[in-house]
Amino acid sequence: MKARANKSGFTLMEVLFAAGIMLIAIGGLLGAYVLCFNLSETAKNLTLATNAIQQKLEEIRYQNIETTTYYDNATFDVPGFSPQNARGVIYVDAIPNTTALVRVTISVSWRQKGGRIIGADNGSGVGGIALNGIRDGSEQVDANGILASPAMVSEVVTNR
Repeated sequence: MKARANKSGFTLMEVLFAAGIMLIAIGGLLGAYVLCFNLSETAKNLTLATNAIQQKLEEIRYQNIETTTYYDNATFDVPGFSPQNARGVIYVDAIPNTTALVRVTISVSWRQKGGRIIGADNGSGVGGIALNGIRDGSEQVDANGILASPAMVSEVVTNR
C-alpha cells in the first residue's frame, strides 16, 4: 500500500482569486483616498474664498451708499490663490423704492489643482486662461446675470 501524500497549500486558482479580491479592495481604497484628497482641497479653497468675501463685505459695509456703486462689477484677487487661478467679483444693485439700501453680491470662482473650475467664471472659455471675473459671454450666468459660485454671498447694505 502506498501512503498518500499530504496535500496542504493552495491551488493556483485559489491564489489568483484571492489576489483579484485584494486588487479590487486596494483599488477601492485608493479611489477613496483620491476623493478625500480632492474634497480636502475644495474645502480649503472654499474657506479661502469665503474669507475673501467676508473681508470685502466688511470693507463695503462701512462705506456710504454713494461710494458703494464704485464697487459695482469690480473684481479682486483672492488671498491664498495665484491671481490667474481665482477671481472675485462684486455686484451692487439698487433696491427699488428705497434710496438708503443696496444689495451687494460677491462671488468668487477658482481653479482647482487639476484644472477644474469651481464657479461660473471661466476666463474666456479656454482652459489655462486666467479667471477674469467678467461676464464675457462664455460663462453660464444666472437669470440675474451674476457669475454664480458655491462661494457667493448676497447682503443688503444700508447707508450709515
